[in-house]
Amino acid sequence: MRSSPVVDLAPPPPGGDPPARGADPPEHPAAPRALPRLRRRLRNRLAELDGLYLPLARLARPDHAVGPATELVVEGFPRSANSWIEGCVREAWPGLRVAQHLHAAASLRAAARRGLPAMLLLRAPEAAVASLLLREPAIYDPALGFEEYVRFHAGLAGAVDRLLVVPFEAATGPFPAVARALVARFALDWPVPDWSPAREAGAWAQVDRLTRDRVGRAHVSYSPAQAEAERARRGARAAAAAEVVARAAAADPRVARLQVRARAWHDVLRARAPAGLSAPPPLPGPSAPPPEGAAR
Repeated sequence: MRSSPVVDLAPPPPGGDPPARGADPPEHPAAPRALPRLRRRLRNRLAELDGLYLPLARLARPDHAVGPATELVVEGFPRSANSWIEGCVREAWPGLRVAQHLHAAASLRAAARRGLPAMLLLRAPEAAVASLLLREPAIYDPALGFEEYVRFHAGLAGAVDRLLVVPFEAATGPFPAVARALVARFALDWPVPDWSPAREAGAWAQVDRLTRDRVGRAHVSYSPAQAEAERARRGARAAAAAEVVARAAAADPRVARLQVRARAWHDVLRARAPAGLSAPPPLPGPSAPPPEGAAR
């Protein structure tokens, strides 16, 4: 089987982001490794078994998993504004018990079964996969990224009508629009926050605090606290990763098929977003009929 091309994802110069977990040292181009990829594929299979995965997640990551005290579930495929929306939620509604960051459809299915308020954060597959190549170069190539994207989103076919779908453009826009949609969708009595520059700064402070607590550093790579030169470097690396994804889809029929399936699921789920959060026109590029299992 033809392997997907990779981009040099070596760490930026000193002062930039620390290397992603498992990233290669600067003198070597990054390439996915067999053992981390195998572990990830096994994890993805396990995450499809709600009755096994969720109890294990509650043991291993009790602050992230859906539990008896959970009041809100915020989940999305990796690199879909998960940290930002969590920071906004914690700034808007302090003390709320939020399940988040498992990146598993099982969490959203559990929320749907229990009638919990839940947000599905939805990003276009090409952008999400390109960002994964930057964040986890030891694990992902375009094929595995699209494969995981399809697994995650296909797992929500039976639950999406009991979730709030938040497209990436809305998730990264003014938070009150998302808050209003959430309150309306689930008939909540939570106050919709005023969103002043101070509240915005407070949300970023929440993201920094959570990131520091969880991975030992603050200032995520997209933080406004990053120096302008570092943000420019990251933009260049992101463009290179996007080019790798596009080349892989053009060169490898399997990657192209996975991309089409990923985009089909994206479009099906995005159509469930409320009008106030809907955005721009359909993505350009290959399209496909609704995937098997999707509600028409």
